[in-house]
Amino acid sequence: MTTFKLLCDRCGLSQREAAAYLNSRLDTVKAWWQGRRNAPHAVLTELRVLNRRQRAAATDFVAGLDPAALADGAEALELALGADDVACRKNGWPCVGAEAAVIGMVAADLDVMVVVTIRD
Repeated sequence: MTTFKLLCDRCGLSQREAAAYLNSRLDTVKAWWQGRRNAPHAVLTELRVLNRRQRAAATDFVAGLDPAALADGAEALELALGADDVACRKNGWPCVGAEAAVIGMVAADLDVMVVVTIRD
């Protein structure tokens, strides 16, 4: 497993999404993914920056929740995920996979079930 693939996975990016986000050709991304070529340092840095931004967004979201509301028997928290990449870009994420990764981080930080709905 390559560092590039690990970072893409952590950011929630498929090969297609990574190619679009990094403005690279899909065959180039596949070569980095499979380790046939090393991803440039700048590409890895860009993925690390995205992951840090995702982690910060998840942390900020959880910190902004009312603890009393969660402690009062809340069974689930409903979060919305963009229906497509265009909808997710409106929220500041490059694609559905990247926004879903943030929701996954929120879910990992909470002791309640997270229900994901799709928004347009």
